[in-house]
Amino acid sequence: MKIKNNNEIEELLNINNSPFQKFYEASKNVRFRKDLKKPPETWKKVYFKSYFRFEQIKLPKIELPKVALSKALLKRESIREFTKEKVDLKRISSLLYHSAGIKNLDENLYPLRFYPSGGGRYPLEIYLLSFNTELPNGIYHYYPRTHSLEHIYAYKTINFRKYFDQEWVKGSAFIIIVTGVFARTTVKYGERGYRHVFIDTGHLGQNFYLNSIPLNLGCCEVAGFKEDTLNKLLDVDGTEETVISTFSFGNPLK
Repeated sequence: MKIKNNNEIEELLNINNSPFQKFYEASKNVRFRKDLKKPPETWKKVYFKSYFRFEQIKLPKIELPKVALSKALLKRESIREFTKEKVDLKRISSLLYHSAGIKNLDENLYPLRFYPSGGGRYPLEIYLLSFNTELPNGIYHYYPRTHSLEHIYAYKTINFRKYFDQEWVKGSAFIIIVTGVFARTTVKYGERGYRHVFIDTGHLGQNFYLNSIPLNLGCCEVAGFKEDTLNKLLDVDGTEETVISTFSFGNPLK
């Protein structure tokens, strides 16, 4: 019998050759270079993406009503039904800051966030699609260094079916899209850094959920999104930067 390729060899040897398992095996161990006397600047510098030429909307004073963590944890759930009432900018400001913002915003120090990131690389970018908020309908980018939204694109309506599989999403007031800029992490950790980016997203997502409780916002992560069309909507290449996760928000119906 003539064997044509490696996949046939793996099948004959009863080796599971699924792509995710191959990647898992290839990224199991990371060894830092011991010959480095000083870590390169690319390992230490924190990078920020910004749209400086677009309108900058400075977000209002940051406030977060006090709610016991135990209460927030017990009340945490995915909400998929929302009222038609607009979401005010103050709550959006607090949600973004206390979930993805810089804690020491007014200090000239290393920019600490409200969620952990592998190696302090912070590869995630936050975009917001507004449908029923005090903001005009459009696409915004959150810039944590100044706690502001950059207005990238305006629209009157949007075809939800083009970007999401779930019908209920169209009832939300706004959607947060999280993208990953992988090189920020892989420059330090190689292929294993790809894993860290998704772990970071999980930490950030829990912040969105828990901070929604004191702000009286309904929150639900939306896994049924279409990467290619969302990447085009945000004008990201889908390789160097791509959509990782999406979260729907609104005033809860119940």
